[in-house]
Amino acid sequence: MKSFWYILCACAACVLGYIIITGIRTWMVRAQGHFARADQVSDISLASDAIYREVSSPDRKPARVQFCPSASSISFAKSAPLIWFDPNLSGGAHTWIVNGAEVVKALTAYCGDFRLNTDLLVQIRNVLTPSKGPTATGGYQDQKQLGVAFMFLIARRTPAIWNQLSEVERALIDLTMEAFMYSSTFTTKDEVAASLGMNGDTNLNRDWNPNYQNGMVGMIIVTALYWGFDQFESKLATYDDAAFLRKLRVSNLKNLLSTYANPARPKATTIQAGLRRMVKGEVYRFHGVTERNMLGLFNYIASRTFSAKISCGLNGGSGIDGYGRIAKNCDLLPNVGRKGMILEFDGWDAEGKRSSSTYSWDSWYPLNYVRAALQIDGWLTPSTLRRSATLVETMDRYRIGSNDLLFKLSPEKGGGYKDYAHSTDGETVALGNDHGAEANVDLFNILQGNLELPVIDK
Repeated sequence: MKSFWYILCACAACVLGYIIITGIRTWMVRAQGHFARADQVSDISLASDAIYREVSSPDRKPARVQFCPSASSISFAKSAPLIWFDPNLSGGAHTWIVNGAEVVKALTAYCGDFRLNTDLLVQIRNVLTPSKGPTATGGYQDQKQLGVAFMFLIARRTPAIWNQLSEVERALIDLTMEAFMYSSTFTTKDEVAASLGMNGDTNLNRDWNPNYQNGMVGMIIVTALYWGFDQFESKLATYDDAAFLRKLRVSNLKNLLSTYANPARPKATTIQAGLRRMVKGEVYRFHGVTERNMLGLFNYIASRTFSAKISCGLNGGSGIDGYGRIAKNCDLLPNVGRKGMILEFDGWDAEGKRSSSTYSWDSWYPLNYVRAALQIDGWLTPSTLRRSATLVETMDRYRIGSNDLLFKLSPEKGGGYKDYAHSTDGETVALGNDHGAEANVDLFNILQGNLELPVIDK
């Protein structure tokens, strides 16, 4: 009997030891990733905040025709499925449609090409359906819903579309853009953000990897452009939670109510106080940068996104167990050793090192939507670039990192990328059109051309 207890105790000790060792290892990995992120914050914040002294107002808006999508992008958007949202979907994205077609439709109408006007109106009305609209949680879902926010912004800038919408429809868009603004402010604002979404979700943090941050901060930029600075600040400073909930209930916006009336969400008093709170004299700051410093906010997320050094993969290109690396032609990869690779190719997650083209793509495409909004409204132009050496450097790394991403994902060039994330070998991901890849690359090249910068290497 004694021997039985000795064996049992020994087994228990082994299990306990394994748990302790594994727990310590996990804690150390998470701590290492945390400190790696924290090291970037101060320098990027100071450089981004300083941009406001160089560019504090927009230039004249560029000609609309500079933003016309290609014929192939228009053809793609014409046949692509409509985007819709459902808070009950598995996976946390609240949608299974991520193709950018809503952005192509909006840009096509904006530039004066009428071929997708009807399609755009159908898409707008589809997401104004109470059970198909955005959820506006302020977290990971921002990445997937930023395209709709951009679509609403551009629709408002396009009289041929905006004038065809009824007063009720325009009011629903306004209400949705308010929800986006409040939620993303709550999850990104200095002295307020606390890894808690407007719906009570805890799977978020404003300083997590760019696939989270770019959507969350990007939503601040897009909604500030939509409302204008005075209205943006006034709405936050006077936010009344009970009154906003009444508006959502009267409009029967079920998906927004799944967020704002969620039993798990923070207390109404916490939300209201957080949105109204002044931080160093301003109602909104993100790492010290206010929303009025449009290019400062953009520089922060773009600079951080393209902050790694170009490589073929982890561990000198060998990866981890053969994953986290380019599939072929490492010797042909341009700019090896230069700064500009997307952080998700050499980053961290909760389980350790991450090197993922999937997460890199999810960092890249929403950043293009933010950039498009800024360029269309005259904030990011050849002239503003000339006024800021910081922006010039960031945009150069933006180009280098975009070229790197698309080389790695090209079936002909890099042969795809062997993803590694959450301590797990992933798929070999190559560029296809299932997520509107060609249209998103087309958008990048349009934006480069508008700034008189080189397009993607052929």
